[in-house]
Amino acid sequence: MLEDFVEQFSDKELAEVVTLHTREVPGTCSSIGRVDRLGFSGLHTFDGPCGVRMNDSDSTAVAWPAPILVSSTFNPNIAEKIGEGVAKESKARNLMIWLAPGLNIHRNPLCGRNFEYFSEDPLVAGKFAAAYVRGAKKGGVDATCKHFAFNNRERSRHYCDSRLTERAAREIYLKGFEIAVKESPLRYIMTSYNLVNGTQTAESKDLLTHILREEWGYTGTVMTDWDNNSQTYKEVLAGNNTKMPFGSVENISDALIRGDITREELKRNAVTVMRCLLL
Repeated sequence: MLEDFVEQFSDKELAEVVTLHTREVPGTCSSIGRVDRLGFSGLHTFDGPCGVRMNDSDSTAVAWPAPILVSSTFNPNIAEKIGEGVAKESKARNLMIWLAPGLNIHRNPLCGRNFEYFSEDPLVAGKFAAAYVRGAKKGGVDATCKHFAFNNRERSRHYCDSRLTERAAREIYLKGFEIAVKESPLRYIMTSYNLVNGTQTAESKDLLTHILREEWGYTGTVMTDWDNNSQTYKEVLAGNNTKMPFGSVENISDALIRGDITREELKRNAVTVMRCLLL
């Protein structure tokens, strides 16, 4: 029935699933899966790693300990309770997709995102990320594991190219994500800004399809980080389902006319997104 639901989408609406997002709720970072004609407003995302990050000056929210501190307890049960607490607060604000936790590896003490990553150990990162996801799900909200993958720095992170061997990728950088996929009800993953061995992570079919989906069995949605550099239609072909916070409908439509992407591929993409939003 989900396939029948998506079949009624026009080509433009299939493109809008990838690219059309709104910010109608205070605190949201934008929505996923909006289809106006069918009356489907999608679900709203929100930051951040330490709780609900409100974007308007009149709102307040609970500030939870940073993930780097939580993982120092070596007690995933605490992380699960924090995830549940964040979810209860966000759900009351109509915010349903939490853009956390981050679980990249601590490679340098100067990395600007270390406060929202867990550890230099992929086992610790994976176990705590899975706990956050399980806790959020108990509270009725989905969490998003990020930044997939190989993000080691903050400065020029849109342009840096992470060069590494397959062994280093699998044993260090990807292992935490693999644990989170296999040990939690994870339905959202966010790709990173950087390239990996010369390819944008959001355009890497090896990463997003062959490893994530085919090897690990992930069936959820993959979103980009905000304002990344890769092309929207190439992201869809690689297995990245939606471009945040907005993309180009024209980029998808022109690629469809050229034959660089097919309607069937767009339908498959929309089915993946809608399955996560509706089930």
